[in-house]
Amino acid sequence: LAQYLAGKGVEARLLPFMEADSGDVVLQRFGEEAFDLTFVCLGEPENVVRGGEDERIRPYLNLLARMIAVSGGYRCVAFLGQLEPGATRRTIVPYLERAAQKHVEQDFDVVVLPSVEELRQIEPQSRHPDPLLVGFTGLRGFRAISRILRELEPVMIRTDPSTAEVAQHVQHLVRANAR
Repeated sequence: LAQYLAGKGVEARLLPFMEADSGDVVLQRFGEEAFDLTFVCLGEPENVVRGGEDERIRPYLNLLARMIAVSGGYRCVAFLGQLEPGATRRTIVPYLERAAQKHVEQDFDVVVLPSVEELRQIEPQSRHPDPLLVGFTGLRGFRAISRILRELEPVMIRTDPSTAEVAQHVQHLVRANAR
């Protein structure tokens, strides 16, 4: 992800203590306009993350909650990869709100994006670009992601997190059956 973002002119800083055995990483970009944007890479599509009760993501959520809690301003958290449909609203947002004592859409937003590999395959300049279904808990999250993935904004279809999670799940099933 760091290389992908660097190609977009975005400086990303790896949080080295967050490297996991599965190859999952967290990257953080510090914004200029009173927002911080943190990317959480979820790894391979076959390893669907089930939300806050999934032990693989619990350390990330604990760190994100601490970051949101001490943040003086707004923070946006973008999950790249496959989440179980409904995980964002059912478990991740309540977990972060409870642990950070902050409110979604007020103090932070959560964004659901496809994996980095899927982002690389989208060619917005082509005549018939693939749409990019992105789930947002709030409009500020959309604005934050749009600043970073500026060239993908024309193909972004803004939706709620649950719809994006279902779409990613279906896309993964279609690709798996095509193999």
